Amino acid sequence: MLAISRAAERLRGFDPDAAQHRERYLSEQIVACRRLAAWLEREGRLAPGWTAETAADMLFGLISTDLLERLLHERGWPHRRLARHLALLLRSTFLSQETRNNR
Repeated sequence: MLAISRAAERLRGFDPDAAQHRERYLSEQIVACRRLAAWLEREGRLAPGWTAETAADMLFGLISTDLLERLLHERGWPHRRLARHLALLLRSTFLSQETRNNR
C-alpha cells in the first residue's frame, strides 16, 4: 500500500488518474477517522481534551504514509512492532482512562 500511495502522490501532478486515486484514498481515510472518532465520542469513550473533529484530524495525520515510511524504512521497524506501538499510542491518546482500565 505504501508503494502505491507514494507512486500516486508523485504522479498526481502529471496524471489525472493518479490524482483521482490519491484524493479518493485520502477521502476514504478521513471518513474512516471521523467514523471512529464519532463512535468513541458517542460512546463516552473519547479521552478528555478531544472532540470528534480534533480526534479525527489527529488520527488522519497519524496514519500518514510519511510516518509509516519513516518507521518502517528509515528506522527499520518490523510491521508487528509498528502495529503494536501505533495501537498503544492510539489507545493511550484517544481512549478515556476509564475505557483503558476496562480493557
